[in-house]
Amino acid sequence: MELKDCTKKELIQIIEQLRRQVGDYYVLRAIFDVENERHEQKMKESKRLLAVMTQKSKEISALYAPYKNEQCCQVPESIAAKMRNIAREYDLVQAEWNKLMGFGAKQ
Repeated sequence: MELKDCTKKELIQIIEQLRRQVGDYYVLRAIFDVENERHEQKMKESKRLLAVMTQKSKEISALYAPYKNEQCCQVPESIAAKMRNIAREYDLVQAEWNKLMGFGAKQ
């Protein structure tokens, strides 16, 4: 039998037994390592989402650039529609990033 074959209850039992035998140091060290790994994964995903948001902003800017000196009503509807679609995609990614980072969570 390997650790991966154990149930959550059995793993807790094993950890408690190890704690009694060798003390808390190694268990706390392992918990710290798991926390660090979780944090690194969260930051990696955060960077990925931010890169997508940056790309979406650049796409909108590129579409709007030829019309920047004109009034908004001078932008062709097809371009405005593309910009709205990209903005919606941006909003979805931003919502995912906010959720990942814990912003806007209901208390």
